[in-house]
Amino acid sequence: MSPNPAWSEWGACTQCGNQRFRHRNIARVPNHCGKPCDAKAAKELGECESHCDKKYYCVWSDWERMGSCSRTCGSGTRMRQRQLTLEPDKPYEDRLFFETTVDSSCSGSQIVTETCELPGCEACIPEDCIFNEWSEWSSPTCTQLCERHRTVNQESSCGGKLCQGPLLETKRCPHHCNQPVDCLFGDWSDWRGECLGAQDQRPGDRATDFDG
Repeated sequence: MSPNPAWSEWGACTQCGNQRFRHRNIARVPNHCGKPCDAKAAKELGECESHCDKKYYCVWSDWERMGSCSRTCGSGTRMRQRQLTLEPDKPYEDRLFFETTVDSSCSGSQIVTETCELPGCEACIPEDCIFNEWSEWSSPTCTQLCERHRTVNQESSCGGKLCQGPLLETKRCPHHCNQPVDCLFGDWSDWRGECLGAQDQRPGDRATDFDG
């Protein structure tokens, strides 16, 4: 391997310094008794002609395609945008924003919106929740409570009011569970069946009432 490796190609000229650079790599590392490489010899400075008056242009990019409508039915909007970019070539006047240098900031965006009309949406009429009427109060029991209930007749829709309130209500109903209650027969039924000698029969099928 050659002890003097080849230089790289010259780099680009600096914008205003009239300078350019090239470098070379170390081809062989010295041993403990060899001569070390001079780090300064790895880079070389050369002269060149700078163009300090070089202009750059902050320009608008082309418009993007129009986006989709914001609604799926009825009236909506859609948009498109373009961005600012830094370019070395002079653009058409309608794209030029301002002239600048390579070190200047050039950023920003521009947005255009328009109305889009689609087939109309179905009308949504708010409907409130509706309860059915309360049932009758239940008979009192030894719990000393009576209860009644109701159900939902119509659920709310399209933002209508929700049903507010309980589906079951209770109230105190005094009931004396320890009060004696006797068995009580109902009225006799009419006679029926065949006559058996001098004696007719009628069944004892009268109602019996029990409380509790």
